[in-house]
Amino acid sequence: MANVVDEPNSLKALDTGVCALLDLLREERCAKVARSLVGADFLLVATGAGASVGCGLSTYRTYEAMGSHSTSTAVSDQHGYEDLASPFALRTMPAAFYQFMGAFYNAARNASPSPAYRTLRAWQDLFFPDGRAATFTSNVDGMHARAGCEAGLLECHGSKMRWQCAAPCREAVWDVAEAAPAFRFPDYSASAVSEEAGVRAAFP
Repeated sequence: MANVVDEPNSLKALDTGVCALLDLLREERCAKVARSLVGADFLLVATGAGASVGCGLSTYRTYEAMGSHSTSTAVSDQHGYEDLASPFALRTMPAAFYQFMGAFYNAARNASPSPAYRTLRAWQDLFFPDGRAATFTSNVDGMHARAGCEAGLLECHGSKMRWQCAAPCREAVWDVAEAAPAFRFPDYSASAVSEEAGVRAAFP
């Protein structure tokens, strides 16, 4: 395993028979899925963060507080994503909140649905055109809707595409992506976020 990882070209050295077997296994799996779809009465798809990695997006756990990407499993030593994605952060450190949420929103809007999302849409259109399909997702990037899988869509954590006034000026929730497709959040300065770093200590 280590040799294969360390030497990318070593995959080319695999025996032709082994490659043929792997291709056959893939074809058998695809045929099995196709038979299941054709014979199904209803399609229920459940997706999570991995579905959007193919769109070029990072998961929540790989976003840093400053809005950039990280290979770490923690957002940062100072701000965890659980802290930033909260009403508490909006009240006590709005610059950090909008830096995090704005970067996530911008990345999602700049990305496009991957082939996986388009395949799910095709399955619904081809095999379940009469509404016998539903999608349950924990993703908040709006990719299912953008791929056209809006019918029967349940976003259990909501969507970063829909926003509401922070102050109780109105109860309506509005879709920013639909209302203003070209809108992107500004890049909040690092200094503004740093100035709020001590606020958390004041609100244990």
